[in-house]
Amino acid sequence: MPYLVIGRHAKADRPPVDDFDRPLTDGGFAEAARLGEFLTDYPLDCLISSAALRTMQTAQGVADAFAKAGTELEVRADGALYDSDVDDWVEVISTIPADSTGAYIVGHEPTVSEVITELCADFELNTKFRPSSIAIFDLPAWGVAAGGFPQPEIHCFRD
Repeated sequence: MPYLVIGRHAKADRPPVDDFDRPLTDGGFAEAARLGEFLTDYPLDCLISSAALRTMQTAQGVADAFAKAGTELEVRADGALYDSDVDDWVEVISTIPADSTGAYIVGHEPTVSEVITELCADFELNTKFRPSSIAIFDLPAWGVAAGGFPQPEIHCFRD
């Protein structure tokens, strides 16, 4: 049974640069490392990130944790996940290989929350989906229709 992990990037800085180029804070890098260590307990083989710097840095923190655990994973940047909508995310999810054991996709609010509640019709986020938060879906197989996903587990790695 594959896992789909949907996450929001770790804590980002607010320097005077374009939003796309905002980096993680030192705390954000630490959050990404903790998130990655946690996710090594899941059989992920696919990492997909918005192409924005802060999401790529978050995904790389996950990839680095997997590398320390002996599994090399490459981060795939997908420009469709920046300034995106739910349909863009559903399209990206459909590109996950059918034989994948698990995927982590990292993006931005408010879309991440919208995607989670769209995938699982019976689920409501009772709190703000903070930076470094993830939703883990334990799927029976890939190809579950939006609205039919099981209830996710929610975790937050924010300091």
